[in-house]
Amino acid sequence: MSHRPPFRFLAIAAATAAAALLLAGCYQEISRSDPWSQLRDLAWADRNQAQTSPSASMDGNWSILLISLDGDNRLKRIQSLMDRLGKNHVPDLWSREESGQACLYRGRYADPSSAKAQDDLRQTRLLELKWNDQDRPFTSAMLVPLGLGAVGSVDSLDLRQFTGSKMYTLQVAFFNSDGGPEFRQAAEVYAQQLRAQGRQAFYYHGKKMSVVTVGLFDESDLIQSQQPGPEGVPLITQSYGPRVRDLQKQFPHNLGNGMTVIEKRSDGSAREQTSFLVPMPDNM
Repeated sequence: MSHRPPFRFLAIAAATAAAALLLAGCYQEISRSDPWSQLRDLAWADRNQAQTSPSASMDGNWSILLISLDGDNRLKRIQSLMDRLGKNHVPDLWSREESGQACLYRGRYADPSSAKAQDDLRQTRLLELKWNDQDRPFTSAMLVPLGLGAVGSVDSLDLRQFTGSKMYTLQVAFFNSDGGPEFRQAAEVYAQQLRAQGRQAFYYHGKKMSVVTVGLFDESDLIQSQQPGPEGVPLITQSYGPRVRDLQKQFPHNLGNGMTVIEKRSDGSAREQTSFLVPMPDNM
């Protein structure tokens, strides 16, 4: 039997309070006879503080999320990454901790569709930096709203933080009462497991079903094509771009309560239900 999420993508198949991370740097005692050393250390401290909170000159409720990390050394790893990016002259970096995740951001934007936001996003995705065995570690960078996540009313794994945004995510699993009464908890645990593996995973609770998704995508990840249709009316179709297809290779199925789901097709054949894009929820 085929199971569909409540907000499936129609065309193709559908943090705690933001605390600035004031990193406590360990500095050597400064000799009175070395004023240049003192100035250098003061400049380094100012640089750290500027990097770990949004600049006053940055305004807007959207930002580019480069990466989020967990684990005991997450803050140290984020700071190390920021330092390396700073040496490569990447501007407007800042970070904060949200529900146990250290998140690295770039910039603040009032309009995510503005030329500045889109240019910065494109540049961020193309950044070349050897990190975690990747040459371009930020190809999944995404403009995200800072509304709910910024006031800490929603868990950083909860898809509701993106409510109303024009983004998509890849549904890879759903849980319902057929798998037991604790299906909501099962969805959260699975999302946490994927996060622990370094995946950008989320969960969403509907009234009778919870889903787990991975990745963040926008309209640029959908490819439109036009071909002749009946009676000369053009037929416009949409397909997934390379970023979505690459993620589908890692998560080919939409699992139902931990098992593959067999769905019947219009021609009478059967197949395993594949993962698919879903839009962000419209309402809480």
